[in-house]
Amino acid sequence: MRKAVLALFVILLAACQPVSLATMPPGPALPTDAPPVEETTSLPAATPVTLQPPANTEPAGAERPQYHISAELDDSQRNLLVVEEIHFTNPSGSALESLPLAVEANRYPGAFEWLGASAEQRKVTLESLDANQLLVRLSPALAAGAAMTLRLEFRLQLPPILTGQPHIFGYTSRQINLADWYPILPQFNPVDGWLLHPPGAVGEHGVYPAANFDIELHLPPVQPALVVAASAAGDPIPGGYRYHVEGARNFVWSASQEYIVSTQQAGDTTVASYAYPATELAARAALDYTVQAVNYFSKQFGAPPRGSLSIVQADFPDGMEYDGLFFLSDRFYYGFDGSPRSYLALIAVHETAHQWWYARVGSDQALEPWLDEALCTYSELLFYESLNPELAGWWWGFRVEPYAPDGSLTATIYDFSQFTPYRNRVYLRGALFLGALRQAMGDGAFFDALRAYLERFDGQIATRSDFLDVFQQATSVDLSTLIVDAFKP
Repeated sequence: MRKAVLALFVILLAACQPVSLATMPPGPALPTDAPPVEETTSLPAATPVTLQPPANTEPAGAERPQYHISAELDDSQRNLLVVEEIHFTNPSGSALESLPLAVEANRYPGAFEWLGASAEQRKVTLESLDANQLLVRLSPALAAGAAMTLRLEFRLQLPPILTGQPHIFGYTSRQINLADWYPILPQFNPVDGWLLHPPGAVGEHGVYPAANFDIELHLPPVQPALVVAASAAGDPIPGGYRYHVEGARNFVWSASQEYIVSTQQAGDTTVASYAYPATELAARAALDYTVQAVNYFSKQFGAPPRGSLSIVQADFPDGMEYDGLFFLSDRFYYGFDGSPRSYLALIAVHETAHQWWYARVGSDQALEPWLDEALCTYSELLFYESLNPELAGWWWGFRVEPYAPDGSLTATIYDFSQFTPYRNRVYLRGALFLGALRQAMGDGAFFDALRAYLERFDGQIATRSDFLDVFQQATSVDLSTLIVDAFKP
């Protein structure tokens, strides 16, 4: 029986595993080789959306971009007409002639239709649009340190989320999911330039700076009405909702006519569950575990990034985190047995931890994937220790030990073609490394280092060197042997 459970765990436990269109499987297994999503029909004409100018066009905080987005969903709930404005400051030390943007929707055949771009006192032309990368040419070039507002217009035709396939962006018969749905300004690094990575077969690849968002969603007047889960709490407006969120990695939303909403408070954070009627008991448990995790991580690490957190039951076989929202596969709900020794509880805790180790402290998920995934995996253990110390032994025996994880944490997402080896190296070997640090440092210094890391790099993109420097500074114990072993070539 235990072997059967472990085998099922390998299939289902794919926390934070996004789509790679070149590698989507035909069934419920984790990503292997499979054809891309089928192209859907062309978009009908839509009514133009008028975007009101922002009251304040200056970025809040040092170099923080501002997004102002107005999106209109048509009656079919399959097409979205969008006007987006990005106000940003040129972070490079030279004039900017071409600006790269991440356009993840373009990875889906026929999903992204470019309608045009403009800017005051500057000509903007489309230079290239290939895979997830869009390049616009600015004429005249934007001087170093100068600011501008780029206006983009585009149309989205949502792709179908096919049964058993783990991609997130698109629609099913019950829900629409808008994740990475708008062109995104990537992180700029003075050494490497714009961090705009291609997708890999496994893992995430986006490196997005914290930004401010003002979003207007205009929804069709369908009955029953669409229920919207989003990265922030929204205010009703005629025919839709308005959202404002500051210092967020992204803005994601999901809508369904079937969601049942329930909420609980975790300190000052309102946690909301969006689930289907047939899974009421499991949805209540997911909400309970998430509230407990928010309370525990707030005490152990520091405050959560914002005052709301949405849990969305997903019509795909994964869990996936975003800023202020995460998805949990409906398989976790239907398979819930009422125990904390369940996928529903485990993945809810993992995705909740990403509100600290992703939303608050970002990292390069393509080139240093262990830096958030290992922290979130080890955070599962910390939560189970707090819930019931006896569950710590179960966690090691269920989550880590059967897979004998090894290898170097220098691995990138591009070193793997399948999920299981990636998980074993990045999530589980990373958790072993963190456990070794804790044992060497002692609990006091270890938790002090976690809090110091969070505070020092809050709202930034941290690196391995940043992490290791903080931990070595937190203790008089020489950690070099552990570090060399974990990051050997």
